[in-house]
Amino acid sequence: MIHIIYMAAGNSRRFGSNKLLHIWQGKMLYRHTLDMLSDIVSSRKINEDINYDITLTVVTQYDRIIADLDGRKDINTVFCGDSRLGASYTIKAGINSLMGRLKKDDWLLFIVADQPYLSEKTILKFIEAAEKKKNKKKKVKKNKNIEEVNKTKDIVNSTGELEDKEKKDN
Repeated sequence: MIHIIYMAAGNSRRFGSNKLLHIWQGKMLYRHTLDMLSDIVSSRKINEDINYDITLTVVTQYDRIIADLDGRKDINTVFCGDSRLGASYTIKAGINSLMGRLKKDDWLLFIVADQPYLSEKTILKFIEAAEKKKNKKKKVKKNKNIEEVNKTKDIVNSTGELEDKEKKDN
């Protein structure tokens, strides 16, 4: 599974106001990439060969963003008042929100909300690379398991009795 953690929590100190809520090309800045991510999550398909499971979590320090996303079943929202202290607090809140659901082979993809030019193609390449890596790991693990079985299994002789492979080799 791939978990996207969308970090919509920046302080916008240089911008002068909350840039995530700034209207740009007809909608709030943070919604440009979020809407694209939501479409990717709902389609669950990169191409004909790759389907994937994916979650989308938005971490923010802004009540306005929480309210804007209220009721969205495709998006998990997490309020993090400590985000004002730095990005590491936002990252930690996103990871903590997934505790209990994370598995060993899951992937985390962190995306900041102030990149409206981040393309769907780029996101799909990340997802595809993660899925290929996961599938390669499964294949390697399966092949290693088969090799181990072949190394250790006993040999059945022509009379149906089990022989220890080491004795047979000597």
